[in-house]
Amino acid sequence: MSPAPRLAWIDALKGIGITLVACGHHPALWAYSEASARAIFSVSMPLFFFITGLTLQHGMSGKALAARALSCVIPFFFISLISVPMIFRLQPDATLADIAMGVLYGTGHTIATVPLWFLPCLAVALVLVFMLDKIGGLVAGKTKPQAVITQLFLFALLQLAWQLALTTDYQLVRQIGWGDLLSSGAPWSAEVALSGASYIIIGRLFVQQLGQTQWLAAPQWRAALAIGAIFLALNFLLRPEVDLNWRYDRPVGLSTVIALTGILAMVATAVSIRNGQALSVLRWLGTSTILILWQHSLLEKTSFKLLAPQVGDFAALLLSLLLALSIPATLATVLKRFPLVYNFIAPNPWLKKLLADKPVGAGKLPQVHTE
Repeated sequence: MSPAPRLAWIDALKGIGITLVACGHHPALWAYSEASARAIFSVSMPLFFFITGLTLQHGMSGKALAARALSCVIPFFFISLISVPMIFRLQPDATLADIAMGVLYGTGHTIATVPLWFLPCLAVALVLVFMLDKIGGLVAGKTKPQAVITQLFLFALLQLAWQLALTTDYQLVRQIGWGDLLSSGAPWSAEVALSGASYIIIGRLFVQQLGQTQWLAAPQWRAALAIGAIFLALNFLLRPEVDLNWRYDRPVGLSTVIALTGILAMVATAVSIRNGQALSVLRWLGTSTILILWQHSLLEKTSFKLLAPQVGDFAALLLSLLLALSIPATLATVLKRFPLVYNFIAPNPWLKKLLADKPVGAGKLPQVHTE
């Protein structure tokens, strides 16, 4: 049995997500509009955990879990390895031992390629979901409402554990031999994975409940605009402070509502973009997320610094964002011709063949034709 074809709207959603990440990390955007940058931060990383849930099978086997988790860990270590020369150039005083220890610890505060913290964190979140599935399977009822209630309970439980972890971090200062939880967080951002796992569960539940409905089969521009307006209004009124890498997630509870609202707005937008160049570009970006995650920060800072004196700050902001997205995506396109290298960047297809008992997917979803 061959794997199901990629769904256009999921790739487009990933393209929207990585564009938001690049925008949110641009220093010039924070200088121009801190409110806009904060709004992006309130949804961007929860969105990527949610996307993982869209293609995650409920009750997956241990082999399927290994395939998904290793598809995060392998590119993290591979890119960290090939980044060593760049790190020495940017940080001449760094030692190889410090770099290696930072990579093994694996948080955004211990690695030079900061955005890659998401990959080991996602691997931990997948393990959490796997374990909770085993527990949930013992207590969930056989009826559909009971199963839904169980998933929602697990979501709430993970969010509660995440909020407790935020408090605990600050009580464990310098309780580990290398670094401390206050500045570095737990290894592989394990406490952030609590929040990440909750959004994975919501993504999977979304597919289970709406995956075969007409809501995903037709454009939803009105819903996208209405929900997007609510998301922006909530950001304006509540002014959330969310940065999962720094373990900020305020106001408690309401920041989760804001994130879920933003995610739904992004999903409605993605399913509404059908044929044409916009869909193709978003899918191109969406299938290049790891390389964009790796390179965008350095590219946008460097190009903005070079362009701003020539074209002005605002034009330089737009152009540097374009370069930060297009250069890594182009590199990904080129590297796909060299499987020996690209399989370390995007190992999921061969890992699924090697380890999975059956294709890893979330069930049947309506196909969006792109011809």
